[in-house]
Amino acid sequence: MPQKIDFTNDQQKQPISDVKVSSSTSKETILTLLKESYQNKILFTIQEVSEILGMSYDYIAKQIRNGNIDAVRFGDRPLVNIEVLSLLILTGIQNG
Repeated sequence: MPQKIDFTNDQQKQPISDVKVSSSTSKETILTLLKESYQNKILFTIQEVSEILGMSYDYIAKQIRNGNIDAVRFGDRPLVNIEVLSLLILTGIQNG
């Protein structure tokens, strides 16, 4: 079972879903938060990505199929790299 994301902003101790992402938020900041919450993990399943982003499984799967989210495949199983995930959190999906 995927672990529930528990990102916190060290200053306010709030979930990352409540942290405001602005133009001054860097990809490295988001990447650091992901790495702290998911230690030793670099690839995420569709289910994990959907939970982290707060979107449906079907929507994330469709965006991967349409090429709007980059994923590597192991057989028929698409997995999203942690760096791609951090960029999604920062910029969203442009053509979705």
